[in-house]
Amino acid sequence: MNNSLIATLMRLGPSSSEAIGRQLNVSQPTISRMLSVSANQVIRIGGSKNTIYAVPRKIRQLKDAIIPVFKVDELGVVTRFGELISVYPEGFLWEANQENWPAETPKKRYFNSLPYFIHNSSPQGFMGRNFARINCDALGVPEDLNRWSDDDALVAMAILGEDVPGNLILGETSYRRFTEQNHDIIKESELADSYLALAKMALSNGVAGSSAGGEFPKFTAIRENQNYPEGVAHVIVKFSGTGDTAHEQRWADLLRCEAYASEITNTHLNAMSAASAVITHGGRTFMESTRFDRVGMGGRRSMCSLSSLDAELVGSGDMNWEKLAEQLFKLKLIDENTAQTIRRVFYFGKLIGNSDMHNGNLSFGLSESGKLVLSPIYDMLPMRYAPQRGVELPELIQDSLYKPMPGYEDDYVLALKAALAFWVRVSLDSDVSSDFRDIAEKWVVQLENLGIYKGNKVRF
Repeated sequence: MNNSLIATLMRLGPSSSEAIGRQLNVSQPTISRMLSVSANQVIRIGGSKNTIYAVPRKIRQLKDAIIPVFKVDELGVVTRFGELISVYPEGFLWEANQENWPAETPKKRYFNSLPYFIHNSSPQGFMGRNFARINCDALGVPEDLNRWSDDDALVAMAILGEDVPGNLILGETSYRRFTEQNHDIIKESELADSYLALAKMALSNGVAGSSAGGEFPKFTAIRENQNYPEGVAHVIVKFSGTGDTAHEQRWADLLRCEAYASEITNTHLNAMSAASAVITHGGRTFMESTRFDRVGMGGRRSMCSLSSLDAELVGSGDMNWEKLAEQLFKLKLIDENTAQTIRRVFYFGKLIGNSDMHNGNLSFGLSESGKLVLSPIYDMLPMRYAPQRGVELPELIQDSLYKPMPGYEDDYVLALKAALAFWVRVSLDSDVSSDFRDIAEKWVVQLENLGIYKGNKVRF
């Protein structure tokens, strides 16, 4: 009889005792006895009327179906955040020991895929594709990151996940790797040469289609910087090619634009952006951004993308930043000032030609009270003008501009002034190509023609 209980749970997935009883056509007292006898094979989660039962599912080279999840605070202190349990036939049980993402999320629940706050830390993008290519044999996962399942991502994070984005570490193995890390800190005097070497290393396994997909190749590093705790800064560095083709020059132009956008969102929109700097050396242009999920040598901060939050809390699938900010405000997950900041940054992005403001390019941290806190702005640049393989460089400015939602015209005006300041800066930068300075000048004319200096009114 107990074998039938296990088989039923493996087929059904996490279920209540009532659901199990209906499937086996037995009484609740019988189910209770069966569950008691099978206690070492069945996981119980929840309490009273909300209790569910499941059969743990061990994943390949992971030693156990129960994966401890650790949290690293800003001082580098590690605490146990919760446990992730893989179960049959698929999915995961999550049991939090501490404040969850966000506070309204139940501390004990079933997810049919990786919990959104954990999935957010899985390998992705340029560096994720290189990670998959380098470690696929050791991890027993596909070389192509696009073919990874949730199980593949969990294996990677639990075995080689000591330096994933955010402040969570999965599994004892990754935790040990975190505690035993030897950090290579780049001296200020060696920065440019070190970046050249790291760029070469990042490309050694192939670009994995990054430029064709509208994405910069990049690497992470730790460098000396006395403006940060412990005199070091964790950075993520994007870089251009070494050639002198028009396409490579355009990528260099865009890196400079990103640095300007970072500065202007801080000064004109009162929105924190990742601190950035441009370095040129050895024929490459580097754009260095300070990581906001790292503090000092070993401290970390939480982060979760708007895309992950949308999937869990809103479920829109395709809303833009402006509309999702409204939804999060209505759910009381962000305050009015945060919603306003997101609107302004979104309008600014539209007015500088950023065609890549997908919901993975905006993130939040979690406050001590369990509320969402907007992370510094990143990846803000005019991606409308990114080179595409096999075609000429994009040159035209937009014929029509994005219009704000009714009632938010003042936010739009502020963003428009910031965008004008951005394009003026780009148009005057002699290190930017003449072709792109021409584009910037056309944007200046277009934005000025909107009449933003006529009583703060905008003409559409």
